[in-house]
Amino acid sequence: MVRSSTPFRLSKILIPTTGIGVLATLAAVGLWQWELYRDASDRQNVDRLNRMVSEYRQRTGRCPDLNMLELFRAGLSDKRLHSTPYGGTYQIDPGKMLVYNPHRNAR
Repeated sequence: MVRSSTPFRLSKILIPTTGIGVLATLAAVGLWQWELYRDASDRQNVDRLNRMVSEYRQRTGRCPDLNMLELFRAGLSDKRLHSTPYGGTYQIDPGKMLVYNPHRNAR
């Protein structure tokens, strides 16, 4: 067995010691948390909008337009267009009649 004269330090591998390394680590963690926030926000928005669409269908007997402007006109929403956390707006899939985010898969 060969022994090294330099002691092994795990901290040199896992913990950055330079200012740039620390900033890069913080940025990576921040971006990861931001992605988690955007994903959770996106899911909540889609669920909320699908509930609004369902209520609109119960009231009127038909589905709103694909951009959901009719939800605003009917007083179910306080916004004309519903922005996604990824940019752009939510839409209704005409085949499934469910709200989706067309910009989520484009990233």
